Amino acid sequence: MKTKQKRARKNRLLQKHGSLCYWCRQDFHPSQLTLDHFKPRSRGGLNTVENLRLACFPCNSQRGNSLMKTKELPQARQQQLSAPPEVCAD
Repeated sequence: MKTKQKRARKNRLLQKHGSLCYWCRQDFHPSQLTLDHFKPRSRGGLNTVENLRLACFPCNSQRGNSLMKTKELPQARQQQLSAPPEVCAD
């Protein structure tokens, strides 16, 4: 998929679903979201908008090429999400 195609598909998904990670349901700035293949390309998934989801980098990388469902998010990521947010001192 070329850069223009990626950008167009990401923008289409942002318009349709907003800036939530599909897996952890956290709200992110659009630049922090990646395109994730629901059915991984290594398992025959396509680059269609129907097969793409917006995912934060930690969820996308932990999922790898598995076919897990939302409820099967790895335990480590669930614990990370349930921890209190870190406060930045600017």
